[in-house]
Amino acid sequence: MLFRSVEKSLHSLGFFASTASSKEVSRTVVQVIRRPDGQRIQAKAVIEGIPSLGLPTTADRDKYMAFMKVALDQRDQQGGVSNPIRFSGADLIKLLRLRKGGFHYDEINDWCKRMVATTIMSESLVFLADRKQYASDTFHVFDRVILYGEELADGSRSEYYEVYLSHWQLTNLNQGYLLPLDFNAYLRLKRDISKALFGHLSVWFYASRGLPVEKKYQDLCQLLHIRAYPHLSKAKSVLEPSMEELAEIGYLSSWDLEIGRAHV
Repeated sequence: MLFRSVEKSLHSLGFFASTASSKEVSRTVVQVIRRPDGQRIQAKAVIEGIPSLGLPTTADRDKYMAFMKVALDQRDQQGGVSNPIRFSGADLIKLLRLRKGGFHYDEINDWCKRMVATTIMSESLVFLADRKQYASDTFHVFDRVILYGEELADGSRSEYYEVYLSHWQLTNLNQGYLLPLDFNAYLRLKRDISKALFGHLSVWFYASRGLPVEKKYQDLCQLLHIRAYPHLSKAKSVLEPSMEELAEIGYLSSWDLEIGRAHV
């Protein structure tokens, strides 16, 4: 079992869509959160991309999780995460257990560009660990990326990908605002919805101390950014393959869906 962590705030706000499509250019996430003082408030984030790249998808979440391993390995070795974070395309391909192929570099390039281009307009939904508060501001995840093979100022070509993380991401990583995840278990998942639920389940079960968790079906669909169906049979048929996949890797013992709410 290989446990690795990801920055918690980005994961929790639903930055990565639960679909394979990257054609969307905007979506809104609404959540009820508990502030450090215990007060529950409704928070919102608008996530916007550009038409040529779309919004971050499940495949982008895969790459981000592998990138987090690279970044946190740097933290372990150097005592902190600092810009730029360097890695090779082969590093990411190996971490994700993909077969070698030049097209993977095109996908990594698009992922890097999408992470720079996507904007998060937060209304109390992005958590800043150094201030211990939810912020209302406009954010990016990557401030800048130098792609492999890109021409540098001295005329040479970059031999690595170089990612410049935004200040809030660097700060949260160095402050230890992290969500531990079983990366090996995650890589066993194939479905978009099960991958999106994977980390949320860790948060929910930690908060419930292992007790069953109940979520309103409409709220779950909003968080996952999937259609909420009015008929129980259709709603179950959409969720069932992903729920069963999560059960197969031991992250769920059972689940059920009733009108208006889901039990896990």
